Amino acid sequence: MRKKLFRSLSIVLVVVILMSAFAISASAEYIAYVNTDGTVARSGAGPGYPIIAVLNSGTKVTVAETYINGWDLVYIDGNPAYVEGLYISEAPLTITKTYFAAFVNTNNVNVRCAPSTAYATIATLPKGKDVIVVEEMSSGWCGVLVDGLPGFIYGAYVTPGSYYVPTVVNAVNYTAFVNTNGVNIRVAPSSDYPSMATLPFGTEVNVVQEYANGYFGVLLGGNPGFIYGSYLTPGNYYDAPVVSVTAVNYDGYINTTGAEFRVAPNTAYASMMPLPRGLAVKVVEETSNGWCGVWINGVPGYVYGAYVSAGTYVEEPMGIDVGITHNPVSYSATINTPSVAFRYAPSTAYAVIAYLPAGTPILVVDELSNGWIGAICNGVPGFVYGAYVTP
Repeated sequence: MRKKLFRSLSIVLVVVILMSAFAISASAEYIAYVNTDGTVARSGAGPGYPIIAVLNSGTKVTVAETYINGWDLVYIDGNPAYVEGLYISEAPLTITKTYFAAFVNTNNVNVRCAPSTAYATIATLPKGKDVIVVEEMSSGWCGVLVDGLPGFIYGAYVTPGSYYVPTVVNAVNYTAFVNTNGVNIRVAPSSDYPSMATLPFGTEVNVVQEYANGYFGVLLGGNPGFIYGSYLTPGNYYDAPVVSVTAVNYDGYINTTGAEFRVAPNTAYASMMPLPRGLAVKVVEETSNGWCGVWINGVPGYVYGAYVSAGTYVEEPMGIDVGITHNPVSYSATINTPSVAFRYAPSTAYAVIAYLPAGTPILVVDELSNGWIGAICNGVPGFVYGAYVTP
């Protein structure tokens, strides 16, 4: 037996020389661990080479090179061998012994003879099949007993507990919409089951079943699914009575650059466009959740109330708002922070002329009551926030 092993190892040394031309990398060696029981080590980098050892999970190896076909050259106790990269990991596999009842949560789940998709399927289970989980692996697989027989199932397809289908309380037929962003539509009426998709606020569905556990059976584009009832509101998306409304009628303007003009009074609703600062609007509604219903060039929509001011927008030269006081000065200073925005007007709402590096010399000509500084840099006038300037 020892002679055969040494003969095989001699063959490996020859193959090592031949395969070096096909290595992806020959970087520094690193330690790894076999992650699957029964992993074969071969005399060459491919399934056609002779087996020289069968390795148990947790076997420590030194990875020397990786090849384009996915195999690795490794050293086991100083002896070279080849192992398919799928079966080694940089972190050792850990196995936790358990014993609890669970069920298969998806149709057509494969039970395999070892914890990897590379191994043969010994059974295919339907959704709801009861199993006993006897071990959980850090690779994500579970060792299970199916009708008393051992096997392995990937953990995402197993849910602890007993399979059940809640009683249908009512067969119904009405339209509803999703009232929260990111709502799961599931394959069965329980949070134990996988989500088929997450739905955005406003998605309309046809409700066809109401379950005793609070889930609703729905049709989305003709396809069935299940959503928890508190995430559904009867009616059409735009008909939802979200807030109380007070009718008003006054002229106003947008006081911030980029305020969103939305189709309904909530940030969950679509924006028709961002609005420029100073844009005139006709305010016709004030909602109890702080929004304003407005008309802009004959188009109705909603803007959050904090971004709407009553009256007519007025600004001084250079876009300085009325109400800001000025203190004309003249002294030299430098920028004290990297990449400071030098803007057309004294507000972050205005465009950047340039980003100034720390140490840039400027001439300060105006100190404003809102904390900004009017300055000249290389002959160009603009504004810098005062905290970024040192006289």
